[in-house]
Amino acid sequence: IRIEATKDGQWLRITVADDGRGVTSSKRQAVSLHSGRSLGEKSLEHEVSVRGGVVERRSEAGKGYSITVNVPFSHQD
Repeated sequence: IRIEATKDGQWLRITVADDGRGVTSSKRQAVSLHSGRSLGEKSLEHEVSVRGGVVERRSEAGKGYSITVNVPFSHQD
């Protein structure tokens, strides 16, 4: 598992990724028809959304899974 945090302009980007089996696109579509997300993912999406951010997921069979949280970054002194 890899965890990476970067600042990209006005965005803070946090990615958690693995090199596991991943999921094929056909399985992703089947899962998305049945809600597609766990309660934890739904909660994460809500919390990120109310802060003006977005959640991205990527999965490819044989190449693993990643989830990236992008939130606006503001530095206050």
